[in-house]
Amino acid sequence: MALEDVYDQPTLWAIDREQSRRAVGAVGGWRGAVVAGALHAAISGVREVIEPPVLTPQIVEVSPDPLPRPDARVRLLFVPHAPKATRAFVRW
Repeated sequence: MALEDVYDQPTLWAIDREQSRRAVGAVGGWRGAVVAGALHAAISGVREVIEPPVLTPQIVEVSPDPLPRPDARVRLLFVPHAPKATRAFVRW
C-alpha cells in the first residue's frame, strides 16, 4: 500500500513540504562532525573534573657509595626506617 492510496494530493504536498523543511534544518556534513567533536570534548573534560586521574607516588631508590667522596655533588645521609630523618646535601 502506498501513501498515494491513503492520502489525498493536498495532504501529500504538505507531507513533502514538511520533509523538505526538516532536511534543510538538519545539521549534517562537516558541521555535524564539528558539533559532535565539540560535544565529545566537553563530555571528556567533565569526566576528568568529576573523576580526576589517580596520581601514583614517585619513588627514587638511591644506593650510597661505600666510601664518601669529597668531590661528590650530592651527599646523602641515609637513616634506615626513618625517611623523614634522611637528608640529602647538594653542592653547586
